[in-house]
Amino acid sequence: MSSRKEDKKSTNPNSDVCSNCAASNVPKLSACSRCGVVVYCSKACQRAHWKFSHKKYCIAKADRAPQLQTSLNASQDAQSPVAAEEKCAICLNLLSDEPASTLSCTHVFHASCVLELQKLDVKQACPLCRSSLTPGPVELFDEATRRYVMVQRRVLRGLATWSALPTSAQLEMDAAITGWRAAADQGSAMAQFLLGDVYEKGHGVAEDEEEAAHWFRKAANQGHVLAQQCLGALLARRGGDAQRDKEAVL
Repeated sequence: MSSRKEDKKSTNPNSDVCSNCAASNVPKLSACSRCGVVVYCSKACQRAHWKFSHKKYCIAKADRAPQLQTSLNASQDAQSPVAAEEKCAICLNLLSDEPASTLSCTHVFHASCVLELQKLDVKQACPLCRSSLTPGPVELFDEATRRYVMVQRRVLRGLATWSALPTSAQLEMDAAITGWRAAADQGSAMAQFLLGDVYEKGHGVAEDEEEAAHWFRKAANQGHVLAQQCLGALLARRGGDAQRDKEAVL
């Protein structure tokens, strides 16, 4: 009976921390009425957080699951190889020549071309269908990391565990991973490294060394030192393959 009460308490917004100022010793925290995920200690914090970043990423309760799934599918599509003869509609060079990025409208361009467009306020749209461009890798990484840190704080304070996150924390973690994947697909080495880290440790996801090695390798190829060290340690620990052993030593 006591365990049921503890589970119920762990999903209660009152056991969380303010999403704006991280205050925890508050008698009552109020949840965002639209998404019901983030909570605040005061109206002032809610207004400040809404204006600063939450307005862009607040997903209504009824729309949350479909949007997360769509984002995941888009991220998976971005990782799939493009046809050798396909060209980037921005620079007209072959898509296979450079890392490609898939926009939410499903059109594919060079990641570097998309980044250049995102720097121009007058061209924040897909050049083919005029759909809005997705946020850049810095914005995606920052928002995803903020969500991860909020979940991490709950774990460090003993309000949750990585192996059994409350529903609200799991939704935040899912959104963090989706954001990191989108940033990683746009070339963020730090997002690639953190994806490898969470998959290796099983933070909010099932432990998966193959997936961890995949993301560590992408970051390592960009010169990320920690990713290189983690990839080497992971491959050395697994062993049993000549090519893998050679890569671990390198």
